[in-house]
Amino acid sequence: MSIQQDRRELERKQRAQSESARKAADLRAKEARKRVDAARADQAAGRTRSPSQAQSKRREAVRALEAANKYGRDASALEAKAAGYGTDAAKLQTKIANAEAAERQRATRQQTIAQRAAQVQQRQLAQQVALSQERIAISEQALHALSAPKAEKLRILMLGASSEGDLRVTREHTRIRRAVEAALHRDQVEIDVRLSATTQDLQDGIAKFRPHVVHFSGHGDEQLIAFEEDVDDFHSGIVVTEVISAAQKC
Repeated sequence: MSIQQDRRELERKQRAQSESARKAADLRAKEARKRVDAARADQAAGRTRSPSQAQSKRREAVRALEAANKYGRDASALEAKAAGYGTDAAKLQTKIANAEAAERQRATRQQTIAQRAAQVQQRQLAQQVALSQERIAISEQALHALSAPKAEKLRILMLGASSEGDLRVTREHTRIRRAVEAALHRDQVEIDVRLSATTQDLQDGIAKFRPHVVHFSGHGDEQLIAFEEDVDDFHSGIVVTEVISAAQKC
C-alpha cells in the first residue's frame, strides 16, 4: 500500500481502538454498579429477619452478580480488541515512519544528483567559453601581426560552414569562383577555399594564407557566426563572437 493508504488505515485503527476502549469503560462502569447492587442486596438479606425477604434479596444479589460478570466479560473482550487495534496502529506508525524516511532519502539523493549534474554542466560551459576566448585571442594576435598589404595578388579566403547540413555553401563558392575565373584580371586573384570550416581553419587561413578578404558562407548575424566542429555527423556548431570585426581588420 502507499503511504496515503497506510495513513488512512492508521486513522481507522485509531478510531476503532478509541471506540472499543470507550465501550469497555462503559461496561466496566456498569459492572461496578452491578457489583455494588449485589453487595447491597446480600447485606440486606443478612439484616432482614424475614426468610422470604432474605431469599428474595439473595436472588437479587445473584442476578446483579451475574449481570456484573457478563459486563466484565464483554468489557474484557472489548479491551482485548482495543489492545489489538493499538498493536496494529503501532505497526502502521512504524511502517509509515520508515516509508517517509525512505522517501526523504530518495528526495535527497535526487537533489544531490541534480546539483552535481548542474555543476558538471556549468564546468563544461565554462571550459567551452574559455576555449573559444583562447581561440579568438590567438586569431586577434595573428591579425595584429599581419603587415600592411603590398602590391600583390588579391587573396580571398573563402570559408563555408553548415554544421546541420541545411545550407548549400559549396554551390555559393562555386558561383564565386566561376565569376572570378571569368573576370578580366583573374590572374591577380588567389582563392583559398575551406569548406566545413572550423575555427582552426579561420586561424590557419589567416595566419598562413594572409588573405585580403575573408568571405564566410554559413549561419550568423552582425555579432556572431557559427563554425563547424571537426566531426563527421551533423551537429549544432560552434558560435563565435567578434570574429567578423577582427577579420575585417586584416
